[in-house]
Amino acid sequence: MLLHFGCKRLLKQRDVSRFSGVFGEEQQVTEVGAMNIFTLMKTDAGCELVTPPLTSGTVLPGVTRRSILELAMAKPGLTVSERKITLPEILTAQAEGRLLEMFGSGTAAIVSPVGGLKYNGELHKVPTPKFGLASQFLQQLNDIYYGHIEHPWAVDVLGTNFTQEEADVTSVSLDIKS
Repeated sequence: MLLHFGCKRLLKQRDVSRFSGVFGEEQQVTEVGAMNIFTLMKTDAGCELVTPPLTSGTVLPGVTRRSILELAMAKPGLTVSERKITLPEILTAQAEGRLLEMFGSGTAAIVSPVGGLKYNGELHKVPTPKFGLASQFLQQLNDIYYGHIEHPWAVDVLGTNFTQEEADVTSVSLDIKS
């Protein structure tokens, strides 16, 4: 597994587009590129979406991470866990056909599927379902961002009637050019 200390040239030489952060002897998966990582696996109880916890000190908090966690918790039948996850656990799930999907989340990419894990020179394919969780979350977030659906996270700034006092406090300024 390529660690954070790799460079773009090394990634290109190894035919890898992103690197994943693994930590310690247990090979805890901490992130993918500069994004938070999410792993969806089949379990005896159904499906579990796992992301490393913020308490580890190796994972940065983020609005997109928090948003995905909140959207995921609203999905019936999906167990959402913030817990340690290791590369051996993921590779075992992949070998057993229990690895359903992996994706990263972050401010710039929003949601980005992971199509494979290259480890010890071997590519372990990861499913990227067309209508999987990654695409569902990306669609939901875009719908919220662009006001296609009403959601408590979104405020219609142009349709809001701010009083002068509120405008002074919020300092909202729009400079829209065609």
